[in-house]
Amino acid sequence: MRECTTVLRKKKEAERLRGEVKSAIEEARKLRAEGNLIKAAEKLKVALEKARNLRDVKAEVELELSKLGEELSKALSQGDALLAEGKYAEAIKAYESALPLAQALGREKEVKEKISLAERKAEEDKKRRELEKLLAEISGAVERKDYERVKELMDNVEPLAKELNAERKLEAIKAELKTRLENLTARAREEELSGNYSQALALYTEALSIAGVIGESGGEIRKAITTIEERQMEELLRKSVRIEVPSEMAHKAENEVSILVTNRFSGDISVSVDLSANRDYFELSEEKVEFPRVKPGKTIGEDVTVKPKFLGEFDFTVKVNSSAGSFEKRVPVKVVKTARAGATPTPTPVTSTPVINPVESLTELYSEMQYIGEGGFARVYKAKRKDGKVVAVKIPKTLDPAIGRAFVREISNWLHLKHSNIVELYDVNVIPIPYLEMEYCESSLAKLPKPLPLEEASLIVFNIAEGLKYAHSKKIVHRDLKPSNVLLKNGLPKISDWGLSKVLEESMSATTTASFTPFYAAPEQIDRKFGHTDERTDIWQLGVIFYELVTGRLPFEGSLSQVMMGIIRDDPVPPSEINPEAKKVEPIIMKMLAKRKEERYQSIEELQRDLAGVLNLTYSESLKKSKTMGDVRRAAYYLTELLLINMKTNNVGEAYKYATDLVLYARGELKDEVRKLAEQQKLKEKTNYESFKINGNEARKFSQRELKKLFEECLKSNGAIISLKTEEQEAIIFIPIREDLEWN
Repeated sequence: MRECTTVLRKKKEAERLRGEVKSAIEEARKLRAEGNLIKAAEKLKVALEKARNLRDVKAEVELELSKLGEELSKALSQGDALLAEGKYAEAIKAYESALPLAQALGREKEVKEKISLAERKAEEDKKRRELEKLLAEISGAVERKDYERVKELMDNVEPLAKELNAERKLEAIKAELKTRLENLTARAREEELSGNYSQALALYTEALSIAGVIGESGGEIRKAITTIEERQMEELLRKSVRIEVPSEMAHKAENEVSILVTNRFSGDISVSVDLSANRDYFELSEEKVEFPRVKPGKTIGEDVTVKPKFLGEFDFTVKVNSSAGSFEKRVPVKVVKTARAGATPTPTPVTSTPVINPVESLTELYSEMQYIGEGGFARVYKAKRKDGKVVAVKIPKTLDPAIGRAFVREISNWLHLKHSNIVELYDVNVIPIPYLEMEYCESSLAKLPKPLPLEEASLIVFNIAEGLKYAHSKKIVHRDLKPSNVLLKNGLPKISDWGLSKVLEESMSATTTASFTPFYAAPEQIDRKFGHTDERTDIWQLGVIFYELVTGRLPFEGSLSQVMMGIIRDDPVPPSEINPEAKKVEPIIMKMLAKRKEERYQSIEELQRDLAGVLNLTYSESLKKSKTMGDVRRAAYYLTELLLINMKTNNVGEAYKYATDLVLYARGELKDEVRKLAEQQKLKEKTNYESFKINGNEARKFSQRELKKLFEECLKSNGAIISLKTEEQEAIIFIPIREDLEWN
């Protein structure tokens, strides 16, 4: 009886619990429908505890709980999607909103892990954005050449880049700086070798700043800077102390050696001039001249009487010591029985009158006249015109009838030659003294270290040929091409001395004959059996220059007579036997140096076409490498070079190919636009260009360097307009470039 009662009581208790659970399930359903998921979960958790021994209703509770779990999963999925999109703040907010439900369902740990992950990614993203900002600042500082700021920023960036495993980005900047350092050092060496010490010093100084940024010692650069500073001091001292020694003295007669000190330094200097090394051959009124301290800009001078003891030729040695350094000067002196009247401190023709104080004579026209060199017949000064323009002024050392005739008869040709590869002659006059005013160029081919790399030598010769092509079109032949007559301005070759030098050199020493220089003379200039001089004479002389640029030697060497006999009789050693790299241009050089004019190139255009073939091959290979490496700027550089070379040689097909090749660098919206324009303006290949324009400017009015700069500026800005005009039509290709569009 008691057992029956217990069973009935348990049965009633189970029914009561079942009812409560069902009631809880219904309430939970209503709460879920109302969106109150947390309370619904709490109800179901309590109901699940009550239904643990009631299989039928327990399953219903678990079903309802699973539905709430699905709601939680949906909320977490939204957070996951935001996280994947990099919207970390929104993802954290979504996870936190789902956290109470997760706690009610017992999934709190899972959600908190997601929140932690999102917070870590948010922090990492913040650091990455900070890294990108700092890297952009570094790039800007590099562009501004603010290397002190670059160093400061890189010190701050290194720990952050390491933390984010982004060292490669920093290494890329360092690699770029390393390349810039190497380029600056190479350019500085070139300027140093050319004697452009101020420019070399500026380049070395910038290179030293970069060395400090990338952790290099810069010892070699410091050594180079010290050497240049010493040379500058010596150069300035040489300009400050002027010593004039007569080139010819009468035996046992008194002669004057003039010493003039003009302090060109910023501070006082003291100078002593030692002539004691000459005591064995000359009687000296003073063996050592001590000058008092000279203030900046002030001049002081003294004459020393010199009496030769013996007949013959001697070196008169002058040693200068000063608080700013020292130097030694040797002057060849010829002692004769009777000196010529009016013998001057420099060699002059017997019938010539020396030009006295040329700088003082031109003070009304120029200021800051600075002696920069001299040749056999004239001195050259760097000067500033009254309008501020820096020019070169060439003044003959002496005056004679030949010079007077030259000014009247021949300089007119040069005045009418206006081309980027020809030194421009601005003015010529005989009042107050004869002088030429011309374009100032900082160096010449004669000063370049030789041999040059094949590519560089070929491009120089191509550009000299461009100047000759223009002159030949004006029926003007130079006939005296040599490295000292090809000047360099910002690396661009410019042909000089188109008339005056040829006439004046008729009265020079045995190293020149008539109107040419024997070492560079063509056969027809030496022996008339080879015919008269013409445009092909210039081609021969340019061939000698080309030979020298790639081998470091002249094709014919030895004494003057040996050289002249070699020119008319012998073949030069093939350039490749001296420099194997010259093999590519050897056929061109040997054709330029053919004895008979009929076997040489018959025109400059013909020569340029063969040179263009070599340059096209070389630059095309470099272009391919740039494309392979993804270096857009270098690719644009080589495309520009190839475009200009082929435009100058009227190679229409190749020129158009390189112009339109820029299309291949664009993508997206830009690619479609450029392709459409290019296709609309496609040209026929069998036509000839009449003109070529970039951004509306005639290309033939620009030097190659200027065109490259213009083209690069177009690439950096909003676009470039290329106009290709032919006999049949004109095509205008506009290449728009925007910062928000990417290049391959």
